[in-house]
Amino acid sequence: MTDDALLRRYAADGDAGAFCELVERYADLVYATCLRVTRNPHDAEDAAQECFLALARKARSIRASAARWLHATARNASLAIATRKRVLKEREADMASNHCRDASSDWASIESLIDETCFTGDDAKKIETNIQANAFCYHSLIDARASAARYLRSIAGEVPPESREHLLTAADTYDEIAEKLRTGLRNVHYPWDLKGKPWTVEERRAESAILTQVLALEKRAVADVERALASMQD
Repeated sequence: MTDDALLRRYAADGDAGAFCELVERYADLVYATCLRVTRNPHDAEDAAQECFLALARKARSIRASAARWLHATARNASLAIATRKRVLKEREADMASNHCRDASSDWASIESLIDETCFTGDDAKKIETNIQANAFCYHSLIDARASAARYLRSIAGEVPPESREHLLTAADTYDEIAEKLRTGLRNVHYPWDLKGKPWTVEERRAESAILTQVLALEKRAVADVERALASMQD
């Protein structure tokens, strides 16, 4: 079956087998493209996951050939990851060299962190409905929360004590979220693991229960970050 036929079949009825076949055909190409741009195996894996997640999400709107679209998407995803890493390194270097500056200058960074990592209903919906790609979504959730914990701890020493306590509490909560999400890895799958089988009702219910707990923790973490911001403004 041609690439276009597989893509149309998946777009029309969510055929997991068609999606798996596309993944199998282009996994090496996508990973090689990502590795060439990122020059880091872990980053290349993350970019490849983002690429195939985008394929699952945008299948209906793709007009170019699958190969051309996947190559372009893989390159863009890799460039985005490389840019985020560069910005993070620059931010960390700036904080290290200017550790005595007014902590209020970090407000924008903390606020952007909330925007980037806040667990939303859309995240849960992706996992609940996008069976073929839910493992990609799920690992992204874990990585974002672990990154949030690391970042909050990295800037905690730059803020007043009353704000520091809130940030460290939020960091602990994000660690708890990441760990709780990891316990749910047994309930999610990559498309090639399903091999046409449905996501079972038992797995769906177990994952839904974990996500419900995580959402409550996420709200608590965001509240602590907001309290830290408020105390810096007093």
